[in-house]
Amino acid sequence: MADKKFSKERLEKSRLWFLEPQVEISRDSAIERLQEGNMTEFLQSIMNIDSAVEHHIINNCTKAENEEIRIDCVNKAINIKIRAINRLSEVLVEKCGGEIHYLEEEK
Repeated sequence: MADKKFSKERLEKSRLWFLEPQVEISRDSAIERLQEGNMTEFLQSIMNIDSAVEHHIINNCTKAENEEIRIDCVNKAINIKIRAINRLSEVLVEKCGGEIHYLEEEK
């Protein structure tokens, strides 16, 4: 039996309803852990962001109806991770000092 292919609309809904909220929760948790000084849980929250994005790419984007939709899905997922990392970098620099080098989003 062939794998079911996902439409652009289905992938968008999955990203909006599942991926983005997961990443936001992990990002907010990372910020709280950093403010508490709990660096282990801070790093765990960052790993959760990466895991959620990779899970979305592997289990959703790869099943897109065509290559154009798949590439768009992957780029949007990666951009969610990039925005979270950039935000966490800002908070980390505020707390610990240093210099921010922002990651650029995929086009």
